[in-house]
Amino acid sequence: MTSSTQPLTDSVPITSQPLLTALRGALHKAKELGEGILVYQNLSHESGDLLPMVAASGSEHFRCFWEKPDEGFSLACTGAAVSLDFNAQENRQEVINKMERVLAQGVDCSPSPQRNSRPRLLAGFAFDLDGAADLNLSTDPGPWGAFPRGRLVLPQCLATRRNERTILTVSCIIQPWDDVETIAQALEASAATAQRKLSATFPENGQARCVEKEELPGREAWMNRVAQAKSQFGPQLSKVVLARTLRLEFDAPISIEQVLSRLRVRYPECFTFMFDLPGSGTFVGATPERLLRIDDDVIYTEALAGTISRGATPGDDQAQGKALLKDPKEQSEHAYVVEFIRKRLEPITSELKIPSEPTLFYSKDVIHLRTPISARLNLSISGLELASRLHPTPAVAGTPTQNATEAILKSEGVDRGWYAGVLGWMDGQGAGDFVVGLRSALIRERSAYLFAGGGIVSGSIPEKEWEETRLKFQAMLQALCGSPESPGGDY
Repeated sequence: MTSSTQPLTDSVPITSQPLLTALRGALHKAKELGEGILVYQNLSHESGDLLPMVAASGSEHFRCFWEKPDEGFSLACTGAAVSLDFNAQENRQEVINKMERVLAQGVDCSPSPQRNSRPRLLAGFAFDLDGAADLNLSTDPGPWGAFPRGRLVLPQCLATRRNERTILTVSCIIQPWDDVETIAQALEASAATAQRKLSATFPENGQARCVEKEELPGREAWMNRVAQAKSQFGPQLSKVVLARTLRLEFDAPISIEQVLSRLRVRYPECFTFMFDLPGSGTFVGATPERLLRIDDDVIYTEALAGTISRGATPGDDQAQGKALLKDPKEQSEHAYVVEFIRKRLEPITSELKIPSEPTLFYSKDVIHLRTPISARLNLSISGLELASRLHPTPAVAGTPTQNATEAILKSEGVDRGWYAGVLGWMDGQGAGDFVVGLRSALIRERSAYLFAGGGIVSGSIPEKEWEETRLKFQAMLQALCGSPESPGGDY
């Protein structure tokens, strides 16, 4: 575990007596338990936009941004009070348990504690938790080589905005041997820095220009993969989701803030996200797929599978939607996901509600089949554990899931990293929200790796699958290049 009691600034405000009193109680608890305790303080802020907070923070700190514009919720954080990684499935549960215990033991040092004003645990983990170990990545680890299989972070400075109200939460770990005045000064200094960043002017960066493009793999090789996958279908494999990568090189460092700003404006119906891991890269995107949300023991999830392009006119759009609803191949692909979620939730829930027919979900570039699902949780299980139970769904892996995942590793031969993995947050009261990392890119200085996939079933036509992935690249291409089109090729 790494912990920090250092402020993000050198300025130290005058420490308040109520904060010192609360910290003395936390210090006593730390001494009784013989371990560090999370302490935090909540402050109100007038900021209406949280993006300046991460824009004004250097890449030397962990940074995260999360926004769902059409739900009126956003989250931004910088720094880590506690950060833990796991690199294999064997120690994943140990790490999750440890972080959940730290979160549950946290002491609120705010003058007036309020609901929904508490620390949140940020989480990100890979599509495949340990299968990539079977790949020969010793000579070429790929773009994800510096990323852990999973990372859990309790942020040092966290800003959340819901219903036009912004709360800033600053946190750190107080150890049994710490001095309360030093901890108090660190908390207040971090709060002052975060408030300054929230009020900062959003930086206007110049547009980096794309100067090189590479498809990984190329069109012919990818279509051969689709054909090869179809030849393996039978009782042990009925669907596999194959992905491809588009590598872009730019003439200047890419502005992450500019990318996020474009994504949230263009895709308000999606989750705009950013996880910036110092020294490793920045995973950013606008995903349409919520894996699960949990609130007061009620689970909300969805099946999102089956895709068609948007129409050029309202009439064409309507016709495309009707065609998607009637397409046997797309309906079959969607049904796999619905049945998977049903089987995973039935043993642990009651009041399971699954509509008999899917509806249409309209994104900027494509239309998806969508089935909303809800249930009441019967077991004491955290959002992180639930996310692990549901991931990966057939929407990003295939059917049966284990066989499909193995087929993906053999076919693609590269580590997917956090693409199609899980990203989200949870608090100490059990509430949480998790999404699947789609419509995304890994950015490292002047390089961007874009990812897109499509579900392959027996009725798949390779040319159409290529076109589907091309459409799915458009979200990140527009955000990176300033327009939906990329230089050169058919993009």
